[in-house]
Amino acid sequence: MNALPIFAPGWLEEELRAALAEVTAEIEEPEIVNAEEIEAAVAALREIEKEADELFEQIAEPMEKLRERRDAALEGLEIEVADLDIPEIELDADDWLLAPDRFYFGQLRMYRRFAVGGRKFKPLILRARTCACGCGEPIRAGACT
Repeated sequence: MNALPIFAPGWLEEELRAALAEVTAEIEEPEIVNAEEIEAAVAALREIEKEADELFEQIAEPMEKLRERRDAALEGLEIEVADLDIPEIELDADDWLLAPDRFYFGQLRMYRRFAVGGRKFKPLILRARTCACGCGEPIRAGACT
């Protein structure tokens, strides 16, 4: 970069101008609008707003009466809900996906049984793990020192 001004004078400036020309848009000057046209448009909008207010005032009282009639009709309305005949289902806790009283590996085995997407896992077989020191004792806290 330090040699650019010596070996290629003006090259960097040309590249910058070309890059800027690609992303620069020309803006046209807005057409000067007559102040009288703006005032006429604002006056027309105010007239429309006044007409809308008058129309709202005309329907406000009938709408309030309709609301009162609706509220009165709903006040005494009682809907009878039919009793559904839902049979009692006895679930065996062994079939539940989550059983808080199940120990960790039993819970893991159940999750594998109901795996997402129907994936099949090999059954989880637990064996007693022996100490790595070679004593042959099962692993437990503080067994070997």
